[in-house]
Amino acid sequence: MPTVADAYRKFQAELEQGRPHVAPREALEMIELALNRADLVGKGQVALERLDFPAEYEAVIAQMVQRRVAGEPLGQILGYAWFYGRRFSVTKDVLIPRPDTEVLVVEALARLKGSERIAEVGVGTGCVMGTLLAERPDVEAAGFEISDAAAAVARGNLRALGVDGRGRVEVRDGMDGVEESFNLLVSNPPYVTDDEWEMLEDEVRDHEPRLALTGAEPNPDGLLFYRRLAAWGSDKLRPGGWLCVETGWQQAQAVRELLQQQNMAAETAGKGKIWHAITVTKDLGGRERVVCAQRC
Repeated sequence: MPTVADAYRKFQAELEQGRPHVAPREALEMIELALNRADLVGKGQVALERLDFPAEYEAVIAQMVQRRVAGEPLGQILGYAWFYGRRFSVTKDVLIPRPDTEVLVVEALARLKGSERIAEVGVGTGCVMGTLLAERPDVEAAGFEISDAAAAVARGNLRALGVDGRGRVEVRDGMDGVEESFNLLVSNPPYVTDDEWEMLEDEVRDHEPRLALTGAEPNPDGLLFYRRLAAWGSDKLRPGGWLCVETGWQQAQAVRELLQQQNMAAETAGKGKIWHAITVTKDLGGRERVVCAQRC
């Protein structure tokens, strides 16, 4: 009987031949799902050589491989993606969690000091909000998501994490009309420009929701939602609260300047500064990825 290692080598070779640049262990994740196991990816080569591979699962995995070669993202094929060490359900209605967004979580966690209230705009899978709630059992959160379908996915993930009692997801476009105040506002908003949309890889452009990438309105410079978040933050954050946002890899300085311009406009109007302690944090690839600012 062939082993799991044999099956992995076969299917991974088919993946790499049909679609360059696939991750090294994608086939093993497919095998893990088909066999209803959760421990294969972490096993070494010797252990995989000792595990039999039941032939009846070959057709199921071959179909997954075909979908992947055709450009469908791995997360949609598996129905889940890992984020900050936790598994989140994924559908075609949500953006698949990316490792870069973990930097946003790290920066947000560093600014949570106690029993505080979090808001998130653009919840998607709920990976950011759910992770913050799971990591800080003394905080509560409210998420605002424009898509009914995405909100349903997020609520399911919060339930799976056991944090839904401290977090709610509302279907609404941003924070207009929200009467609460918060200690932290986080967002990974749509920041792909209209021109960049046409140049995205096919597995993103053809399979993930455009609403989560560019938004529902024209966004020629990619900064539309940062302007809105800055306004919502100035209105909804408590003194000393924090705004933390993920940005595109070339946008961080523009977002920093946007906040500084908001300060200048407020001071000119005699209202005093809105933001201070504006910081930019790089991701693991060395690209500027997260901007945080504290409400004065």
